[in-house]
Amino acid sequence: MGRPKSDKTIEKEAKEEENDATISAVEIFEEMDRNFAGFQMKSSQIQTIDSGSPALNHAMGLSGYPRGRITHIYGPEGAGKSFLAMIAVRNALQDDPKARAVWFDAESSFTSEWAIKFGIWDADPKKSKIRVIKGNKGAEIFERLVGKISKDGFGRPKKTKDGLVDYIKSGALNCPIIVIDSLADIISPREETAPVGGLTYAGLAGFLSSELKRLSALLEETNTALICINQVRQNIDETAQKRNGKYHFPGGENLAHKMSINLLCDKVYAKEGIIYTDPTGKDINTIIGRKTSITIKKSRFGPAPKTCQTTLIFTEGGGYDKIGIGDYEKEIIDIAIKFDLIKGGGAWCTLNYNGKEDKFNGKERLCKFYKENPDELNILHEIVKTLKPSPAMKNIEDIGEANDEDAVEELLENSEE
Repeated sequence: MGRPKSDKTIEKEAKEEENDATISAVEIFEEMDRNFAGFQMKSSQIQTIDSGSPALNHAMGLSGYPRGRITHIYGPEGAGKSFLAMIAVRNALQDDPKARAVWFDAESSFTSEWAIKFGIWDADPKKSKIRVIKGNKGAEIFERLVGKISKDGFGRPKKTKDGLVDYIKSGALNCPIIVIDSLADIISPREETAPVGGLTYAGLAGFLSSELKRLSALLEETNTALICINQVRQNIDETAQKRNGKYHFPGGENLAHKMSINLLCDKVYAKEGIIYTDPTGKDINTIIGRKTSITIKKSRFGPAPKTCQTTLIFTEGGGYDKIGIGDYEKEIIDIAIKFDLIKGGGAWCTLNYNGKEDKFNGKERLCKFYKENPDELNILHEIVKTLKPSPAMKNIEDIGEANDEDAVEELLENSEE
């Protein structure tokens, strides 16, 4: 009879058996998936596209719209949904001169005048950084995105035509952002063959749900941001209002599950929600912007729901020198005050970061200081970017390879002339 095994020997043998089992499991997964995708850990660092509004970035829990994910912006007409998407396109393209954006104009509302003001459109459409594709047939839109899949003679699925995501993945096309404007105007294949008056939102809901499910994984592989704009309908049912709020949107509730971020963009209906050239607001014919309330209904990157306000400026005037986000400095200052980077005491604001102790009499003078010293504003903005919203905090109110060029151009044809 041999000597009994010691506890250390038993523990050592158990670890060896566990290691052998792990190695065997890895070999099995390698055999099943030659790309070894199951064990490839992706970076947790999410790249973003600046929304242009520090308040919105902070409320979302990121420094902008996430790349590789889907962002859903919905709200009533005139709230600024397309305007926010246009700002995102401008910010995505300005960092990379070779980058191009794609805008699917399903509701035929895109105008080159707006794009020229943003600096992303050229008189020659082929030289423009943004390609506009007209048409509202859902099958054609998603076929351009993911390609065309048909069956061969044996009934097996086969890809017969590449889509945008394939060219982005291969490096033939540098496209950081895609916009669909809007989901409500897309016609599903089932609706295309329906008789007059036979269109139903049920067909749209099923079509979008399945297509976005297929598209979401491809977007993550290509690191492309997709912004889906949607319209809303008024909820008149009290039960639905308690569950979903004041509005619901075409595509069904299941549509929201496919999105990483859901943003409800609504007007500020108070009198101060409209920005006039005349500060008194007496001249009602000189409206240059409006305040917009944005509610983050869902965010994979921060607590929700949260609400913020931002100012959209449509033209120059009234102290605003360019279109875009109006109170940029004020939004950064408001966030800094909440985190004690700027201390407010009475009418005074005292800087409290990087060893600074400068005092300013009132927020307006502090804004003026940052406008005159953009480098100082950038330093504060970089600090603010690292701050994450807390659930306990109050809401913040107040082209590539030569052989692929022709195929890419064909895919992007039908741009606005």
